[in-house]
Amino acid sequence: MAKVICAVLRYTDNETSLVLEQEKLRQS
Repeated sequence: MAKVICAVLRYTDNETSLVLEQEKLRQS
């Protein structure tokens, strides 16, 4: 169960990072 939670957290973390990177590119 803990492994699943860790995997989900890692996945959402990556998704958030991608969104932030796209926002940075849009602003510059």
